[in-house]
Amino acid sequence: MTILEAWNANGTIKSTAKEMHMSWQRVVKELSTAGVIINQTHQDIMDLYNKQMTAEQIAKHLGMSVSTVKSYLPRTRPLYNINPSENALRIKECRRRKEYAESLE
Repeated sequence: MTILEAWNANGTIKSTAKEMHMSWQRVVKELSTAGVIINQTHQDIMDLYNKQMTAEQIAKHLGMSVSTVKSYLPRTRPLYNINPSENALRIKECRRRKEYAESLE
């Protein structure tokens, strides 16, 4: 089950985070990346972000921590180990072979 599917089924961040075994910040980040606005705070942050304000500027403007603001912003990098590059796949295969060879010793 994906985070978006869990969100659609549960309707709350807390229950989605619990079901997916992850933090609320990660759930919010994934939903934001998918274009889902979860509450007015999120909408306010996204409005300022779309006006090219930095996370630091948004935090100061809204009176919240930078880490909270960043948790609401869409992901700019892909999830770790999702759609890995060809090089990452070669490295993974090399490590697998090395581990196999070591297990035979």
